[in-house]
Order: sequence, then structure tokens, then C-alpha cells
Amino acid sequence: SVEYAINGSYQSGETFSNLTTGEKTLTVRSSSDNTCITPTASMVTIDAIPTAPSVPSTLSITQPTCGVPTGSIEFDTQAGVEYAIDGNYQASAIFTGLSIGNKVLSVRKIADNTCITSGGSTVDLTSPICTDLSVANAIDNNTPNIGSNVIFTITATNNGLSNATGMQVTDQIPSGYTYVSDDGGGNYVSATGIWTIGALFNGASSALNITLTVNDLGIYNNVASVTGNQTDPDLSNNTASKSSIPNHYPVAVSDAYTVNKGATRTVNAVLGLLNNDTDADGNALT
Repeated sequence: SVEYAINGSYQSGETFSNLTTGEKTLTVRSSSDNTCITPTASMVTIDAIPTAPSVPSTLSITQPTCGVPTGSIEFDTQAGVEYAIDGNYQASAIFTGLSIGNKVLSVRKIADNTCITSGGSTVDLTSPICTDLSVANAIDNNTPNIGSNVIFTITATNNGLSNATGMQVTDQIPSGYTYVSDDGGGNYVSATGIWTIGALFNGASSALNITLTVNDLGIYNNVASVTGNQTDPDLSNNTASKSSIPNHYPVAVSDAYTVNKGATRTVNAVLGLLNNDTDADGNALT
């Protein structure tokens, strides 16, 4: 049996712990004769304690937006390290496609992946404040008679992500109609065409019914547009229009005929009774 030594300090076990850095001389000797020592020693060098990477810092941070709902983080680079967000290491210092939330940044030595510096840096990627507002426009009768009433139903919706504030719809009554009433409870002003909605929760809708009389002449295309205080990433659904094709009454012109005494004259459409009458819509008269 033998004893083991590092720098001349012998022990029965072959494991030495808590060694300081520097060059070490390894020898063995007989347990029964401590003068019987290996003639040639082995040399081992214990390296100095590795220097941990610097506390990670960021070169740039891109927060999520209404158009791009993920963010990105770029570390300040260090030599000989890997980079991690929430413990997922990679060689590149740039992380993209990050979800909303608090992110923990850490770095570790490539040569020694137990040598990690973390906890010194966090980045909070916040949810963008944006609302996708939309408006719909409908009419209860597409071909109304002149002088009759129609009802336009304007529906404003907040499709999210956030609650909306300062919402309003502009629906200026076109010249082909005359205002009669609405069910907005005073929130719609016909003179300006502004319907004030105010706040509307994510996913909620609000509707307004406007009753109008169809005029004989004018523009019959009704346009409604919605706006709000928050950023709106999609403006394609912020305006909606709806038209009617009014039915005009025929215009009759009196006909005069001369008939000799005792004679008979047949008068009907076939014989030209309606030739001088007109229909503005181009409908056939009978």
C-alpha cells in the first residue's frame, strides 16, 4: 500500500481538495517504509480562478409595437462568452421575436459554462397600447321611395388589444337625405355629423341608428369614419359607406285630344298616352 502527497504533504487517500492555485508536485511512498518514495515526481498546475464575465448590459432594446407584437434585445458584446435571455444561451448577442414580459439577461464563459454572470440586468418588454377600431354601415332599405324614411345603423367596434378612449364616429348626413332623429341619447350631433362614443372596452361595440328622409335630389352615399386616442395599426377598416338607390315617382303630363262630335277616340298607353310622361329611374311606364 502507498500514501499520496502534494508538495510533500502525505495522506492515505488519493483525493486532495481545496487546493490553492499554482504548480503542484505529486509523489507517492510506501506506507510501510516512508523512505521508499517514487524517484520522479509529477507536476500539475492549478489554474487561477477564472474571471467571471461582466454584468450584461444592452446595446439596444426594441419594444413590441401595434404592428409587430414582439420585441428584440441586443447585448453589449464581450469576448469569449455566450449570451442568454431567461437561461437560453446562444452565440449571437441579438435576440428577436421576444414575447412581452420581464427578461433576465445573463452571460457565461464559452470555455467554462459554469462561469456565469446573471441577475444584474433585466429588461421589461411592455405591451403596446393600441386599438384596432372598425366601423360598419348598414341601411334598412336599399331602394326607398322618395319622401320615405330610411334608417342607417352605424356600428363601431374596438377589436383590441387595449381599451379605447376618445372614440368618435363622423357621419355627415349627405345632401340626398334630411335628418329626422337618432337613438344616440344626445351623443350624435346631426349638424356636425359627430357621434361621441368616448371609452370602449377591448372587444366591445356600440351602435347608432339614424333616421333620415329620402330627398328627391342629392348624394345618397352615406360615409362613416371612426377614430380614437390610441394608435390604430389597421386603418383599412376605419371607414364604411352605404348607398341607397331611391325610387322616384313618375312625372305625368296632362294629355289633350280633339274629338269630333259624335266620334269616339280610344286613349291608352299603346296609342301614346304615356309618351310625354317620364320616370327619372328609367322604369317602364304602364
